[in-house]
Amino acid sequence: MRSEGQGTIEYLIIIAIIIVIALSVIMIMLNFTEQTQSTAEKSAKAAWSTASPWAITNWDHNVGRLTVVLQNNSGNTLYMNSVTVSGTVSTTESKSTVVPGAKTIAYITKTCTNGDAYSYSTVVIDYNSENINNQSQNGIKELVGTCHN
Repeated sequence: MRSEGQGTIEYLIIIAIIIVIALSVIMIMLNFTEQTQSTAEKSAKAAWSTASPWAITNWDHNVGRLTVVLQNNSGNTLYMNSVTVSGTVSTTESKSTVVPGAKTIAYITKTCTNGDAYSYSTVVIDYNSENINNQSQNGIKELVGTCHN
């Protein structure tokens, strides 16, 4: 024998399930852009970490400056001249001598808006080795991320 309120309860349960599914879909849609950016940044960092002779092990973009951490992945001492990112050359304080496995930092003056995504597809690293001057390494992947204060 069936209770009189059972049909109403079943209907409410179905409505509740539909609402939970709808909220889940909305949450996934809202996070999609953030996850895509995060995935692109992880992919770029993975690609750059194995580059040679220079790897870019990290980068960070605040409102006025892009900071790029480079590592000498060659077996020789290298002399960093500059890093050019989308047409902007690093500051002169970025010049340094880097032994194998060591890191150096390049600073590039670039503006962005807090919270906005950025993507720089052109990266050129100019350097000297012990025997050859004026060498360059072109970027293997874009530098991507989100600008912050």
